[in-house]
Amino acid sequence: MEMHTHANSYQVKICGTTEQSELNMLDEAGVDYAGLWFLVPDGKYSLDRQQLLKLSRTPLRQLKCIGVTTENDPDVIAKFVQDSNLSGIQLHGFQLPKQVQKIKNRLGDCKLLKVLHIQKGRCLEKPLLREYAKCGVDAFILDNFISRQQSGSTGERIPSQTVEELVEILGSERLFLAGGMDDHGIQSMRSSLPLLGVDIDSGARIASKINMDKVRSIVAAARGSLNVAA
Repeated sequence: MEMHTHANSYQVKICGTTEQSELNMLDEAGVDYAGLWFLVPDGKYSLDRQQLLKLSRTPLRQLKCIGVTTENDPDVIAKFVQDSNLSGIQLHGFQLPKQVQKIKNRLGDCKLLKVLHIQKGRCLEKPLLREYAKCGVDAFILDNFISRQQSGSTGERIPSQTVEELVEILGSERLFLAGGMDDHGIQSMRSSLPLLGVDIDSGARIASKINMDKVRSIVAAARGSLNVAA
């Protein structure tokens, strides 16, 4: 799993994958990462350990699987990761920097991604950003926060000014942007602001199902090949 920016291009992560057919679809479309939820209380896409292991072992050409969780216990997370083929873990909760460091120490070769929660244009973790930057996090994901019952998949876009402020602190080379992004929004952002990538959930779906046409358009926008007139 290489986390670095490509010139004038974003990496693409599609979150909430639950079936092998979806993984194969994302792989064919050129998506970089698929998010597999586990230990997300009341999460509509959350998987048990056996489901996670099975999906993470799906033979794929380039797509890599990222485990997404709100769990805080390093031992519990490590048990889910053990024997899986996950390339990384995404912490979607409010783990403090010391806890994040403990989790990182248990992951072995897995990369660590940490969600930063944005509420009304304000990063809730802002006072701790420099500590997070030093505790082993490989990449950050900026996502809107409404409540602990709905901490992501809001469909609401984060203000550009907020994104730019966080880029100034953390650098663009390890920031993913989530929240309300569609293909044209991605293309507009990509042309004006360098980032590591985008993390898409509801924007890749029709009636809660991941849609191949939407995914292809997202990838085209992220790579700079979207036909704006389409």
